Amino acid sequence: MKRNISDIQGFTLVELVLVILLIGILSAYIAPRFELASFRDDTEASLFLSNLRYAQHRAMVTGGGWNLTFSGTSYSLADETGAPQNFPDGRSTVNVTAITSTRSPLYFDYLGTPDNDTTGSNINEVSTQTLIIIGGQTFTIEPNTGGIL
Repeated sequence: MKRNISDIQGFTLVELVLVILLIGILSAYIAPRFELASFRDDTEASLFLSNLRYAQHRAMVTGGGWNLTFSGTSYSLADETGAPQNFPDGRSTVNVTAITSTRSPLYFDYLGTPDNDTTGSNINEVSTQTLIIIGGQTFTIEPNTGGIL
């Protein structure tokens, strides 16, 4: 049986070049939209929120006094005696791109509300909102409830 060249199926060189060209144009348009910095910022903010809630929880379980201290590019956890403590991931200090807070250190009392000292009672509770900015996100801690917005 004899085969004709016209019976052979496949893509022409022109079709392959056009597909490669279209893929190149699409990737040049889409690639800048995937910014690794935004993923890093979101991850830092999400991890911070988890660690903030962990500090509140530890203060509530142990009678208060646990705190977070902020240094511009890191934050750390300490108990009521000021001894460094580890977050759930095993680190006592977490390095970040940037973090700012209107209160440092940020103490929590036995109710999980912001406090001004390591004393477990809520006698010295904070009367203004605490703002923390990390990863382009702002977290607001309510003074009377400890709620995080």
